[in-house]
Amino acid sequence: MKQTFVFIGCILLWTGNSARAQETGVEGIFPEVDGYDIVFDYPVYQPGNLWDYINGGADAYLSYDFVDLHIAEYSRGGGAPVKVELYRHATPVHAYGIYSQERYPDFHFVDVGAEGYQEGSTLNFVAGRFYVKIMSHDEDAETKRFIQEIARKVAGNIDPEPSLPVALSLFPSENRLPRTETFISQNFMGHEFLSDVFAVQYEEGDDRFTLFLLEKEKPGECREILEAYYRFTKTGFREGEYHMMNDPYNGLVGLRLKGNRIWGISGLNSEEQIRGILGSV
Repeated sequence: MKQTFVFIGCILLWTGNSARAQETGVEGIFPEVDGYDIVFDYPVYQPGNLWDYINGGADAYLSYDFVDLHIAEYSRGGGAPVKVELYRHATPVHAYGIYSQERYPDFHFVDVGAEGYQEGSTLNFVAGRFYVKIMSHDEDAETKRFIQEIARKVAGNIDPEPSLPVALSLFPSENRLPRTETFISQNFMGHEFLSDVFAVQYEEGDDRFTLFLLEKEKPGECREILEAYYRFTKTGFREGEYHMMNDPYNGLVGLRLKGNRIWGISGLNSEEQIRGILGSV
């Protein structure tokens, strides 16, 4: 599609791709910035061709219900452009999930979107259904400031009041390790029957463990998960609220069935300690 640009002073307005933007619902997310030109030189990537852009990494995004990717570049003068990538996912939880797989607790976190971090001239954040990546090859202070500016504008256009998934607020705060929260859409701990799992790391004395949560629409779905776990461990199903699995891949795994939720712990060797922690959630 041929792009047409109309300049008003130093502000570049675009009409090229506007029909496509309207169809895909991202019109207005890319802000206009004084003194910067904005260019759309990339196609809209969808599940069928995401490999063309991030070959080798596409499968991870697809596992989090990836919808499409929109890209724009901001430039002025002879400097390197600043690229803005909008990865849209089916739900805010899935957008958070892929974001949580790529951030580490020791990153430099910034107040952008629901959560974000900046490392040099790269700033990534999550807001609503979007996982946003902003980057440049220039490392100067002005470029880094501009990246923060554009990030806040993009985040505000997506959702002025973004928030992290509500399920994360259910996890206890005591002994919780900051920025270790994740959402795993498939194959948690290597098991197909464990999907859509929230997990948080904890440290208690010399012990470091993972507390995780599965929440289903109906309690019967949770029972089916427990039955699948028992079949995997080659033991018969045992009725009750607490379940201890001797998982050959993950060691002792404790589970608590609580209505339509399963709380679990991996990384501890004491059934008594596991029961005590699970009893508090």
